[in-house]
Amino acid sequence: MAKRYSNKLPMRKFFFLYIITQGLFVFSWFHRNWKHMKESGKKIRPGWRTACLFVPFYNIWLMYAMFRDAIKMVKVKNIRTRPALNIFLLFFLAVTIDNRLGLRLPEPWDNISYVFTLLSFLPLYWTQGYLNDYWDKTKKLPLRPGFTAGQIIWIIVGILMWAIILWPLPS
Repeated sequence: MAKRYSNKLPMRKFFFLYIITQGLFVFSWFHRNWKHMKESGKKIRPGWRTACLFVPFYNIWLMYAMFRDAIKMVKVKNIRTRPALNIFLLFFLAVTIDNRLGLRLPEPWDNISYVFTLLSFLPLYWTQGYLNDYWDKTKKLPLRPGFTAGQIIWIIVGILMWAIILWPLPS
């Protein structure tokens, strides 16, 4: 029988994967959490939901629904969430809409969009922390050592993306 591991994703690993993939890891993150929610009894199709993250505007509702469902899950186990989490979730969705529609603020505030984009990982980070607390209270399983095969693929993709960005172009 294969060894079972906790559904927890250590925060250092989450942050590393988010940065190395320039945020693309969120697709895997959403799929992974929807899969765990399905295993916990929620009637959803994680693969379809992940694919629908590419559908404009519907993706925003799906992200909101995942955050809402995660908060409901952790509150059942009396895990305290930040009261401001909903504000940050709205912030995340606003940044997502801003990036999708290409909206920009007028000068001198136009660069603030980049700051918002850089900080957009915070709601994901906090939500992962709450889910980690939830998995601690529901299943006492050991943490998975190292990275999964899927995470290693994401790391390779991220390294290639960074190499393309940072590699000097011939003049």
